[in-house]
Amino acid sequence: MYQRDRAALKLVHRSRLSTKPLTALAWSPTAEVLAAADGGATLLFIACTPQTVAVIGATDLPTPAASLAWLASVGASEAPKLLAACAGGAVVRMTPPAPSAVPPADLKLQKRSLARGLIKLEAPAVAIAALPEAYPVQARPGASSFLALCDDLALKVVPNASSSPADPPAVESSLPFRTRAGVHDAQ
Repeated sequence: MYQRDRAALKLVHRSRLSTKPLTALAWSPTAEVLAAADGGATLLFIACTPQTVAVIGATDLPTPAASLAWLASVGASEAPKLLAACAGGAVVRMTPPAPSAVPPADLKLQKRSLARGLIKLEAPAVAIAALPEAYPVQARPGASSFLALCDDLALKVVPNASSSPADPPAVESSLPFRTRAGVHDAQ
């Protein structure tokens, strides 16, 4: 980790998180947890404070993650959710451990403790990003939706990504988008 020190970057922390290359990083909305995905389909959760940096857990993904995105908390009592866009069109939604959590001895987090859910896209997402709450496609008040740029060149909107695993699966819709060559209707 680097910190800006006047006009230069200063190395403040270095650690080897994985034997595989990291493929995606994302800070939680509170900047207390860093999620890091590696090429071996492992997702690490790192608690970060000005005084300490500590791995608080890890979980396996179905396939390596191409992109990570955090969804903000819907209510004051709800924790933010993390989305991991994996190869094959799977987007895994989970509630990571709290920054103050005591990690398991082997660092492996149980899927049920993460309240994991799976969203299946028609085409794999190469990048994902949370939509702002005020975006007009939010399906219900407090819902968290995300954009997925898919490898079929479609830009998809996926509503209700923060719903509980018991809720019906999210349904994606495509948006037309503009490039220098003109408007493309992503079907």
